[in-house]
Amino acid sequence: MIRSVEMKDAEPLLVLLKEVDQSNVMRYSPGERKMTIDMQFALIEETIQQSRRAIFVYEQQGELMGYCMCQAEPYARTKHIGEIVIGVSEKVRQQHVAKRLMETAEAWAKEVGIHRLQCAVFERNEAARQFLQTSGFLEEGKRVDALYVDGRYYDEISYYKLI
Repeated sequence: MIRSVEMKDAEPLLVLLKEVDQSNVMRYSPGERKMTIDMQFALIEETIQQSRRAIFVYEQQGELMGYCMCQAEPYARTKHIGEIVIGVSEKVRQQHVAKRLMETAEAWAKEVGIHRLQCAVFERNEAARQFLQTSGFLEEGKRVDALYVDGRYYDEISYYKLI
């Protein structure tokens, strides 16, 4: 089931975020996320109070297994842009969880007046790149040597979709 995040999700969401970081293809390195439960509570509370921010979670048998964080730009010239980040537990990959989260994010984006969704992906995250392309996102460009992982530089690929 996909739903909006609730205050009760603070701890399980933080656990999920850290699990997804272990994949080593996200912006945070494994173990690098220093967010505390109190910080997570504050983030969720702030998100719930703002109509142009959202966190959607995928819950299966009482456990959070996926998330989609959405944030719209606040400025007049860029308020039509929404940034998204999706993460899915390895336990439910290949079960279309990311697709369902993306559909939820797109519906939210239309509801709040977003015209352009965008995200950036680690170049070696082939699964995410293929998923975005299948979801109608177009590659916009790359940030060369944007990420430094295990003693090596990697590019970050930018994607967008007009909705």
